[in-house]
Amino acid sequence: MHLKDNSANFKYANDFNVFVLGNATQYNIECEGRVAIANNANLVNYSVGTNLSFSASRADLIIGGKVNIDGGINSNGNTIVKDSRNVIKYTMINSNNIFSDPIVDDTINFEDAINYLQNASRFWASLDDNGSINLNNNILTLSGEDIYLNIFTIDGSNINNSNISFENLEVIDIVAPKTSTILINVLGEHISFGNFFTLRNSIPPTPEEMSLIVFNFPQSKSLYSAEISIKGSLLAPFSTGNLYDGYISGNLILNNFEGNVKPKNILFKGNLPEVNSENKNLLTISNFFPSSFNTSKSLGCIYGKINLSTKNNNCLRCSSINASNIKIELFNLNNLVLPIKHTYTDYDGNYEFKNLKEGYYFLRIISPEGYHLSDGYCNNDFSPRTGFSKQIFIDNVPYNLSACISPENTALTKPKDCNYFISGIIFKSSVNTSLYNYSSRGINNVFITLYDNYNTPIASTYSSYFDGVDGYYKFENLQSGVYYLKFNPPKYYSFVTPLYSDYYGSKADRDTGTIRVNLEYKDIPHAYVGLNIKY
Repeated sequence: MHLKDNSANFKYANDFNVFVLGNATQYNIECEGRVAIANNANLVNYSVGTNLSFSASRADLIIGGKVNIDGGINSNGNTIVKDSRNVIKYTMINSNNIFSDPIVDDTINFEDAINYLQNASRFWASLDDNGSINLNNNILTLSGEDIYLNIFTIDGSNINNSNISFENLEVIDIVAPKTSTILINVLGEHISFGNFFTLRNSIPPTPEEMSLIVFNFPQSKSLYSAEISIKGSLLAPFSTGNLYDGYISGNLILNNFEGNVKPKNILFKGNLPEVNSENKNLLTISNFFPSSFNTSKSLGCIYGKINLSTKNNNCLRCSSINASNIKIELFNLNNLVLPIKHTYTDYDGNYEFKNLKEGYYFLRIISPEGYHLSDGYCNNDFSPRTGFSKQIFIDNVPYNLSACISPENTALTKPKDCNYFISGIIFKSSVNTSLYNYSSRGINNVFITLYDNYNTPIASTYSSYFDGVDGYYKFENLQSGVYYLKFNPPKYYSFVTPLYSDYYGSKADRDTGTIRVNLEYKDIPHAYVGLNIKY
């Protein structure tokens, strides 16, 4: 493994406390170090470079797109914009008294920076682990013995197959030589942070030790925290970070950034392996890792056979007839909306998913037109109402799941329609009124699971930005019937008192975080959920 000079770790972003590859919207922030924003910057009461020495020439704030800055201080350096025509508003004070207005210059090749950081993130995540992982009562211990570099890979939603997520951690204790670089690869598309403590050899880390730690998110599309405390650098070049309140002691590298987290100017000084430019094609594929990936090297498979029942919906009568060309979808535990793979049964009704990383999965059968899943008495491992299998844990032992399908006229009838939807908004209630209004702030990246009336999970999603609104979610293609929505709020948030009778009131039960919905041949477009920060 070739370690490179630490001056090239993050390359363009090395000397920047905050480096944003897209847009940044921030307010009431004191950033101790330098800041670079490749695209648009919307900043309110923003202070930069508060912990830097005075410089007449150094650029502490560099913006490549539109500039809309209302108040704040560039404490010890200058502001640079790529094009003066992009300056919409600039009332920031430059305390060095050298330049009061932004300087027009093109000091960073942001396009090259984006390509490098994204490839680097995926390349470092592809390296083999050389440390061990232990999870006990929400305390994660990462142990390594290498004096130069220790690498750990964890599934952000299911650490060590414990069903404990990154958000639930209370302590991360890194036990390794003090001088070694620590690379922690956190996998998953949507990651929420809790306010965990970071320890180094079971005691709080020094600034020097913090500068050797990097959390790498090679898959992440979104990061969320209501209160964050990261001792180390954070590399998430594909992710939109919604980070509110708290601190990060290191480089903060994001695709897009919104929030008011305070960056402390403790820059990364470790030694990471040189990025292999020969693997460029490998590094740029969008699904570099399957979502169920973890550190286990064992591979497993799921296989089975789909038969056709022609009489009385009884699987005992269908063994002689095979069902070919039936679509079967594979889902991981994190997402029941988008399958990670699919296949079709062969002429004999057989199917197989090979080379699956150890982890949890679901299957779903897509019944062809005119057919439905049987609810017979044998060989049916799938719900006849949802098409989903039970949750499956895969290791190196093959797993068999079989089913029968039946013509519509044998037993269960195909649903009359699947044209209905449930939608709503998850929002922060500022005065605990549980009412959503124009001033309410939507909360993104809240995980929601949809259950049928038999308590079977049938879909999941995350609240997100949609059509000018934050915190929006929607489940589509539903038939009439009873459903349950289960909401998993971020740490430090609790449900407000519901107002079931009010159209704009929160509908979620305060104790269980659930909503019962009865789709009686109508859409439900107003399943609002109000949250408040716990005190």
